[in-house]
Amino acid sequence: MNKESYLEKYTKKEVFIKRDEKNEKLCNCYVADSFWKRFRGLMMASELPENYSLLLTKTNSIHMFFMNYPLDIIFFTKNGEIIEILQNFPRRAVSKIYSKASFALELKAGFLKDKNLAKGDTLIVE
Repeated sequence: MNKESYLEKYTKKEVFIKRDEKNEKLCNCYVADSFWKRFRGLMMASELPENYSLLLTKTNSIHMFFMNYPLDIIFFTKNGEIIEILQNFPRRAVSKIYSKASFALELKAGFLKDKNLAKGDTLIVE
């Protein structure tokens, strides 16, 4: 089963950055909201479709075992506050545990390079 066929079965949502004047769309996301979806994540999959990410719910750390490529990762709270941003997180690595995090957003490596995000910013998932 290729990555598109299993990801296409996931709920799709949009992720926004809360800005002063208006919310700015960051990307679309597939939602991994069950144990098995979170467990599988993007392991052994080819890269994500353009402008898509994988949102892992009930998550405060990630591993990159069996990954074929690095990722950008955003950890954030249930209120959307960004706790940590990891850019170009390498294959076979394990993140530390971010005890305040409830979500991890996995994006293509390099996606966040010019997005001007920082710890304390707020994400909205709709």
